[in-house]
Amino acid sequence: MGTTHARIYRLRPRRLLHHVTLRAGSADLFVFAQIFADNEFAPLNKQDFRSIIDLGGNIGLASAWFLSTFPHSKVVTIEANPDNYALLDANLQAYGDRAAIVRGGVWQHRTKLAVVRRENESDAQVREARPGDRPADIIEAWDIPSLMKRRLQLHRSIENRH
Repeated sequence: MGTTHARIYRLRPRRLLHHVTLRAGSADLFVFAQIFADNEFAPLNKQDFRSIIDLGGNIGLASAWFLSTFPHSKVVTIEANPDNYALLDANLQAYGDRAAIVRGGVWQHRTKLAVVRRENESDAQVREARPGDRPADIIEAWDIPSLMKRRLQLHRSIENRH
């Protein structure tokens, strides 16, 4: 029996500075269509954002759009699903120090969360961790004040390198 590999697509819409990679059989294509075909973020075009937090970054499509559209911006992307981390890293790597990734979820207070997969690997939800949850499914939870503080720390460390 042969090993099956997920089909991937490498695309570069006109609006992006760099290519992005998407997975077939996941929500990636739907999200891609929302952002690049449906122009979901078009109302933001006239703005000049310098600091952005992308909550639920998935594989980084929205963050890549923000980084391409607002060339002076820095984006902190938080993603809860470990199944998305590799593509999130790959899709934002070309933006260098302008992109920072926080592996974890957003919650009303700092705690531990458990990732619960739904239909496929890239589709998951989170809930507060419980005894008996697999350690591999446990992630850090960030509340908004802690995430804002982390954003400032990340941006200061980025600025200090230059």
